[in-house]
Amino acid sequence: MLVTELPFGISKNDPRCEVLVDRITWVLAQSQDGIQHIICVMVQDLGLHAVEAVMRLWQSKYPYVTLEFFLFCPEQTASWTPRKRKRFERMLRHCLDPPIVNHPAYTKGCKVGE
Repeated sequence: MLVTELPFGISKNDPRCEVLVDRITWVLAQSQDGIQHIICVMVQDLGLHAVEAVMRLWQSKYPYVTLEFFLFCPEQTASWTPRKRKRFERMLRHCLDPPIVNHPAYTKGCKVGE
């Protein structure tokens, strides 16, 4: 399922988004020592919000877990607001590796793996 197919889209202001983020955080917290690497698909709003929640848990309880981002194309963040790009860049500083990029350039199908 793509994030845009969720009933609330990518809006972090919808209460269902907070429930989803809480659930993701709970699942990670329950996993204890099983998770060693997290790959986060970056989308606006929900993706940034969820990653920030995961990072709070990760930094406080699981500092050994590595974090990596997945981008659909290199210019994916170009249309984001400066504030969102700054949040993303701040998150990138916590990654050991550069983001995984699905396509070398934007195409209509790059978000679904075509």
